[in-house]
Amino acid sequence: MKTLRLFVIAFIAFIFFSCNGLNLESNRGSIAFQLPYNESQTREPTAHTSQNLAYIISIYDQNNMEIDRKGGNSGDTVTFENIIEGHYIVRCNCFLRIDNRDILYAHAEKTAEVKAGERSSVTLYLQLTHENIPPTEPKQEENVPDYIKKFEGAETVACTTWDELADTINTLGESQSIVCSLSGTYDATSQIIIKFGHKVLLTASADTTINTNCTSGDLFFIKNGVLIVAGTKDANITFTGEMPNSIFNVNDSDAELTVIDNVDFENFTCTNKDAGGAVYVAQGVCSINGGVTFTNCKATKSNGGAINAVGGQLYVTGETLENPVIFNNCSANKDGGAIYINVSEHKDGYFMQLSDIIFGSEEGKENICGTDYYSRDIYINSIDTVPVYLTGNFRSIDNKVEIFAASYFILGSETETTADLNITFDSNFFDEAISNDMQIIFTDDTCDEDLLNHIKVRSLSSPDWKRIDENGYVITD
Repeated sequence: MKTLRLFVIAFIAFIFFSCNGLNLESNRGSIAFQLPYNESQTREPTAHTSQNLAYIISIYDQNNMEIDRKGGNSGDTVTFENIIEGHYIVRCNCFLRIDNRDILYAHAEKTAEVKAGERSSVTLYLQLTHENIPPTEPKQEENVPDYIKKFEGAETVACTTWDELADTINTLGESQSIVCSLSGTYDATSQIIIKFGHKVLLTASADTTINTNCTSGDLFFIKNGVLIVAGTKDANITFTGEMPNSIFNVNDSDAELTVIDNVDFENFTCTNKDAGGAVYVAQGVCSINGGVTFTNCKATKSNGGAINAVGGQLYVTGETLENPVIFNNCSANKDGGAIYINVSEHKDGYFMQLSDIIFGSEEGKENICGTDYYSRDIYINSIDTVPVYLTGNFRSIDNKVEIFAASYFILGSETETTADLNITFDSNFFDEAISNDMQIIFTDDTCDEDLLNHIKVRSLSSPDWKRIDENGYVITD
């Protein structure tokens, strides 16, 4: 930046004098200033737009007492009327608005004479005060998560009790959005239904624990609307307790559930037959994203200790293994200790994807998932027209991910795993598939040697593990 310079701001005083029009006292006169129209009159072109500049002009007598003060913006005419003739000090300050702060950008001071019955012409020379102020740049758009964008302009309500939360949601108008801020401990004894196109964001201003004690139905029944549960980096949301049914039931084609960021399901038990897990998905869209942990979640009379999906779209997808979805010591009385997928009918849009998951995030057998029947980690049984994808990364505390499959599924060719993917197939399905050259399907048709070395397959009727070749065919020799 060049050294401080003097330059002309076009404070050219206009003489609007007309003896017939002024009607001034004999010893009084006026001065009118035209403020500059654009930044080129203030500083180098393109430096700052005129909308960012504001001016304050003051007139002082010889005793340095302020006689009058006026403000203006670029292009304004500022006039001082009925000033007694004599010599005055005129001071002008130019302010630049940056990030909601007014910075003194330039100033001028000059002695001016007011003549009786006239308006004097004055030119001011302003001096920069901040030579190193950078040109203003458009603000970069913040990386706002998509789920937050859905609630732009929505009212935020701090709900201190479960009844208050239920009343807040139940009184929403059709398709209305709201942000409910939680903190502390809640005794969740009644069901909340998301319907009529409601959009609800549950978040936390401080660590929050929700004790699930609802004895009738699921805690949240999502029928027609959107529910997002999101913790923050400073505030965790924990669901715990025992219920006959699930915490979340996604049960309509227009239902949507997202759970993300610092949300824990801890020591939760579902006791009803066929209810299944902390999360139950029959239709709609359910997304369980990075930063969510299921610990000691149990289905004592059904499938899927943490998640039970029989339809809809299910995404259990961490961002990376730095921000995964975690399952610790989840168990089921039937199939799928952690995740159970069993889709028996086709509907448009049905889709399942699992990626970036850790089974057992800490050392110790107590963190390994379990089941009384098939597959401690993942159970898959889906008709051919509903794809089930396993992609991304998988880890396990004992270096193996147990998968039971009674149907085809698709394995991402880019999948990275240090754990063996031990895939046990239903005997009838396996025997029939072998006779018809069964093939594990890869997203890129083939997979690399490192992934192949971590895949082992067998049937229930045969304890011997087999390998597959690069095209996904079982090596039977």
